[in-house]
Amino acid sequence: MDALKPQRSKATGLRALFVAGLVVMAACSSGSGPPEITPVAPPLSPVTATPTGSSPRPAPATPSPRSTPVRSSPTPPQPSVSPRPTVLVPNVVGLSVASATKRVTKAHLSPVIHRVQTNSAKAGTVVSQSPPAGRTVARGRSVTLRVARPVITPALACPGDPLLGVYHPSRLDVLDTCQWYVGTVVAIRPEDDGDHHIDIVPAPGYGHFLNSGDREHQQGGLLIEIMKGQDLPLPFVGERVAVFGTWVLDTQHGWNEIHPVWAIHYLHSGRLVRKLPPNPPLYNPDEERDGGGGGGTNCTPGYSPCLPEGPLDYDCSGGSGNGPAYTEPGVVYRVTGSDPYGLDSNGDGYGCE
Repeated sequence: MDALKPQRSKATGLRALFVAGLVVMAACSSGSGPPEITPVAPPLSPVTATPTGSSPRPAPATPSPRSTPVRSSPTPPQPSVSPRPTVLVPNVVGLSVASATKRVTKAHLSPVIHRVQTNSAKAGTVVSQSPPAGRTVARGRSVTLRVARPVITPALACPGDPLLGVYHPSRLDVLDTCQWYVGTVVAIRPEDDGDHHIDIVPAPGYGHFLNSGDREHQQGGLLIEIMKGQDLPLPFVGERVAVFGTWVLDTQHGWNEIHPVWAIHYLHSGRLVRKLPPNPPLYNPDEERDGGGGGGTNCTPGYSPCLPEGPLDYDCSGGSGNGPAYTEPGVVYRVTGSDPYGLDSNGDGYGCE
């Protein structure tokens, strides 16, 4: 039995040698020789392994620096928008433009004025508004106020006779018929023939109606003659009016007139009155009286309107004079002569101012 132990050990060694030879032969047959173990440094970044036996391994790529993430700034919170305050539109129709403007402004709204021509409402009053009264609107909104402005020169018909109701019509040369003349009253004078003379300074665009006689003797205005019995209300001094009638030249006195008058539009009130003079005229003098402007034979020379001859003296009505005669109350007289009655105390050409 002991003789068999060396043989068994020998067989075991041969077997091991045989296995080693097989391993060497397998390695030689692949042509790669015995495997080598190359120590590899731990990679800085992951790379894909390259099979051995190919081209030399490239140098590992240098890792790019890591980018620092940019932190976005937070969006600031948006302020909340509070609703715009609202107000009620007040009712101002029928009010004067001054009162309406005040009321709209007090309601925190902005008034806008538009003038509209109409004779259906008093001049200067609000005839409509937009937005209407009672509507809720944003504070500060505009409110349009339409304010009445009179139609100054409405279309009117004229009589067929341009000198209807005029006594002694031969003294008047007709310059044009159916004429509107607009201006401001500066003087009103009653005449001894029952007429009233009104001096009216022209509005812009109406100065061509005057001639040098008007500028010299009618205080820079055009003479307007309302005849006796003609029911036209007398305007007041300072009132703006539009007069409709025949434009004539008074050949005896050398000034222009609107004579006769067919209608007067009183622009302060918006009232339009049309009244024709009586025909035949209520005053019909004989040939010695001309009635055209206070220069007849029975009038004291140098005064307009007429101061009838006869009294020894005239004093201004309402003054401290002792008469015996007095001028018409409130009438200013044009003094062009020697002033025998001493009415023009300051020498400016006007008496009883």
